[in-house]
Amino acid sequence: MEHDVTCSCGKVFRAVSERARYCSSTCRSRASRAGLVGPKAAGPKVVAFGAVAATLPASEPDPERQAEPPLVSATRCELESAGRLNTALGQQAMLLADRMASPFASAAAVASLAKRHSDLMAALVPPAPGKPDALDEIAERRRRKAEAASA
Repeated sequence: MEHDVTCSCGKVFRAVSERARYCSSTCRSRASRAGLVGPKAAGPKVVAFGAVAATLPASEPDPERQAEPPLVSATRCELESAGRLNTALGQQAMLLADRMASPFASAAAVASLAKRHSDLMAALVPPAPGKPDALDEIAERRRRKAEAASA
């Protein structure tokens, strides 16, 4: 049973099979790389390849959109409370959080990104007042021990 299908590239083609969604193997590969391959959604999707783009109507939610990862949410919350979300460094911290939350990030990449994210957050968000750092507590104990030993 032949029917017309609009491919992710914007081309309309005549599909011989009910399951056909792509006009060529190239479009199928592009869709796979873009994360568009999976169960067929009930409504249209947001798709963009080159200059061709299709968008969802405002009233219809994107069925493939996932909730924001916890690290990204926590970073956004901390930056908003500090009033630094819309700064260049704040946006850099958001990008790093998003990259760390990516399922495609390697362990080495996450370790490197985590170090930079931690440094950025320390520079952007002041520490909570009255909450001593664990290293400060250790240094204070050592200082008291040294004083007691010398007395």
